[in-house]
Amino acid sequence: LAPELIANGLAPSTASDLFACGLLWRRLLTGRAPLGGGSSLCRMRAAHQARFTDLARLTIDVPLELTAAVQACLAAAPGDRPASFAALAAQLG
Repeated sequence: LAPELIANGLAPSTASDLFACGLLWRRLLTGRAPLGGGSSLCRMRAAHQARFTDLARLTIDVPLELTAAVQACLAAAPGDRPASFAALAAQLG
């Protein structure tokens, strides 16, 4: 869940879908759970805080454009994420 869905109970949006996409990419690139283990409550708390280690430090041979796009998708504030999936695709080139 994106932070705004947990904190404010907002309806899912493109921004929250982009956050989920970022989580999936982060998992695929690192082989690690992006929000850690533990109970569902612990994972929800981690998603609400939306603090992640710099992806470039956790991966090898991943283009900087991809790590930057993933980090952008994982921004805590919805307005700081790409405006759309088309904008994300443009960012990736």
